[in-house]
This record gives sequence, C-alpha cells and structure tokens, in this order.
Amino acid sequence: MSGYKKLLYPVCILLCGLGAMLGFASLSKEPVRRVVETPAQPVHVAPVEYTARQLRVFSQGVVQPKYQTRLTAEVEGKIIYLAGGFVRGGFVKKGELLVQVDAEDYQAALTEAEAQLAEAEAAYELELARGRIARDERRTHQAIASRLGLRKPQLAMETARVKAASAALRRAESDLAKTNIHAPFDLLVYERDVSLATYVQKGQDIGTVFDSSVAEVRLPVAGNQLQYLPAPDAVREVVIEALYEGKKQQWSGRIVREEGVIDQTSRMTYLVAEIPDPYGLQAVDRHGAPLQFGIYVTAVIAGKKLSRASSIPQHLVIDERVAVMDENHKLRLKTVEIARREGDDVIIVSGIEDSEHLILSALTYAVEGTDLLPLATPAVDVSQVPDNTLGLVR
Repeated sequence: MSGYKKLLYPVCILLCGLGAMLGFASLSKEPVRRVVETPAQPVHVAPVEYTARQLRVFSQGVVQPKYQTRLTAEVEGKIIYLAGGFVRGGFVKKGELLVQVDAEDYQAALTEAEAQLAEAEAAYELELARGRIARDERRTHQAIASRLGLRKPQLAMETARVKAASAALRRAESDLAKTNIHAPFDLLVYERDVSLATYVQKGQDIGTVFDSSVAEVRLPVAGNQLQYLPAPDAVREVVIEALYEGKKQQWSGRIVREEGVIDQTSRMTYLVAEIPDPYGLQAVDRHGAPLQFGIYVTAVIAGKKLSRASSIPQHLVIDERVAVMDENHKLRLKTVEIARREGDDVIIVSGIEDSEHLILSALTYAVEGTDLLPLATPAVDVSQVPDNTLGLVR
C-alpha cells in the first residue's frame, strides 16, 4: 500500500501543475495584430515631352581669313601714293588703289614701244608694196623670178619685226599698269611694309592683307561624333559663339568641306566652317559685333534631325534606366533608348510613356511599386537637379 502511495503523489502533482497551466492559459488574451501602412513617398516629377529635335555637335577653333595674301611689287620704282586705308587694321574695298609707283619711266617706255610698232608696221607696208611691184614686173616681162626677187624673205622679216614690236608694246602697257597696285578683294590690312618715297624693287613685299568678306574656322571633331552629322553633301549649319567686349555674341555660318585627313597628333577630323561678312561691312545695320580674325570661338554644328526625341538630365539615367511615376502613382524603373549624350543631357527616343512622369527628387532606394505622392514641380530647370539622385535596387 505504501508503494502505491509513493507512485500516486508524483502523478497528482503533475496533474495539478498541468491544470494550473491550463487555467492560466485560459485567462490570457490573444495579441491584437496591427497592419502598419507605409506612407507614400513625396517626390517632384515632370512630364517627358517628345518632340522633333536636331542633334548638335560641339567644337572650337580660331577664326582665320579665307585668303591671306602677301602683296609684292611687280615693277621697280619710287612709291608716290599710298591709300589712306592702307594702314594696319584698315579696310579697303575691292578694286581701290592701294599703292602707286612712279610711272614716268614706264610711260616713256610705252611711248617708245608705240613708236617702234608704228615704224615696224610702216616698214611692213612698204615691203608689201615692193613685193607687189616685183610680181607685176615678172608678169610684164614673163620672166621666172626667185623668192628673193619677189621679196618674200624681206616681207617675212618685216612681219617678224611687227610681231616683236607688238609684244614690246604689250609688255610696256603691262609694266605701266603694274605701277598701280589695287585691292584684289575686300580686305583688311594686316601689315604694311613700305612708306611714301620708298624705292621698291621688283618682287619686294608691299604688305600682308586678309580677305574681309569671308572668315574660316577649322573645327576638330572626334571620329565618333561624325555619325551625328548630316551627309557631307547636305547643308550643315553652324553657330559660332565668342565673347566680344565681355558679352557673348553669335554668328551664323555653314560647313563647306571636310579636310579628309586625320590629324596625327589629336586624331581628330577637321571640318571647315565659313562665316560670310565677319566684320559686318556689307550689312545695312552695322551695330552687330565683328567676328575678328584670331579670336577663339566655340561652335555648335547642327546634326541629324530626330522625328521624336526628348532631352532629360544625364544624372537621372543609371545603367540606361530611369525612375518614373506611372498613372497609379507607383514607382517604375524604365529602360530608355539613348540616341546620344549631349553635354549634361541625354537625348532619348523611347522608353517613357506619355502617361508616365520623370522623377526629379533624390531617392535613397528606388524600389519597383513604391507608392508616390507627386508634388508641384519646382520652378527650376530640371538640369539643375543634384547628381546621384537615384539609388536603383537591382
């Protein structure tokens, strides 16, 4: 009996403990589960508008005259006249007299040549008459006459004298004309090497002049940028920019040729742009700034035209993806097709739908499906949005 009691006591204790545990469990309440809602993330957004666009290629260079000419004296003599505009920096119209050399000796040489030609022509006419007389006498006496008797050699000699005298006259006229040096084109005087009363020799330098009607700029372009330009036979416009008196000025021109040789140092291809009337001398309104020779300029070359494209800040594009807000105010990561990168912008041709808006705000993490709260677009240029605004979650 005592052994039975020893086994019963532990069982009773276990049953009492289990009953107490069940009793306490029945008194406890099940915890209330609460759903925590993540608030929508406020962001600034902007619509992406696709329009027709024209690509641009940027370059730079130095303005040079199309023609740079060294004027030289073609005859010798003393300079008796210099044009008032024939000074460094002066402008002279095409055809105007620049320099005049004393022509007295050349005028005398011309008169002498004219006299020699008249004498040769008279001798020629006289020899013609003698030849006719000789032929008439031969017919009268019915005799056989030699070439010498018919005076044919004498006539040939007088013909040669006439030709020589004519050539001497033309040379004298040319030398006389060369005493006057005229402007070969509308020009800007870069340098003058003579003064009044200077005795110049044939071939001596008179000065250096620039063609002021057309300016040229050699524009280096990298090989990978040529793909954005129209075909060489198409019209390629260019806008030249430079500072004049502290203000940015612009001039219009066009690409006229490609040099066709890659520079061995820079590995660039050079395009040549022409700008007409760089100094505005032919313009009715001459208040515009002159495009001076030697000035450093930047150039924007008009490239190919895209029928549907949009420009967005380059720092918003990470691995060719951008964060956008769809019509349900959800964040989406879209892959865009990039036509080219242009400065701080990227030109895209597809990837963002018309119903979607580009996110401009900085995002720590860009997770697909995040709820967004669009804010009023700030009145600033979207290109001024800080860099590294996206932390894309891959």
